[in-house]
Amino acid sequence: MEQKLKQHFEKTQFITTKALEELGYNRMQIKRLVADGVLEKVARGVYMEAGELIETVALAQAVYPQGVVSHRTALYMHDLVDEIPQKIHMTFVRGTHFSNQEKLKEYIIPHYQERRLFEIGVETKESLWGNSIRVYSPERALIDVWRIQEDPAVQIEALHEYYNSDDYNLGRLSLMMADFSRTKKLSNALVVLIN
Repeated sequence: MEQKLKQHFEKTQFITTKALEELGYNRMQIKRLVADGVLEKVARGVYMEAGELIETVALAQAVYPQGVVSHRTALYMHDLVDEIPQKIHMTFVRGTHFSNQEKLKEYIIPHYQERRLFEIGVETKESLWGNSIRVYSPERALIDVWRIQEDPAVQIEALHEYYNSDDYNLGRLSLMMADFSRTKKLSNALVVLIN
């Protein structure tokens, strides 16, 4: 494998066709890398080093770069829940369309948010495998799971873990809650927890 490709895979597990072209590979060379067993095609326009295990959250981010890891999956990435989500929760700007909506739902649980609220709480976090993932902050993830009809056990576990974590910041959480509707249940749970 060429040095420039090795350097890329030291930073992240996946590479897109566009990134390969920016490294100087044309479409025929990319096909040759796949045929020679150097690269493995894991999704349309997304490749990885052949023979490597796949980190599903990083694959979802590579395939849907416009999305942000959210809800239960974000809580898991911030160590606020123990249960690994079966599918990856991702939030997209309302109105985002995908060519194959059914295929999308095989891998992820999509959520949609109006544009003015979409960027609130977005941060980049390194995954367990060292991949950079766009994920909502602990505060935003808490707000999201309390706003939807999520399992109450998950809501309570996440809130307790957040309250006992080094990331706990009531001011930051309260300010963010003010931007969203349907946060009364979370507000009431915080009052009970704090008192």
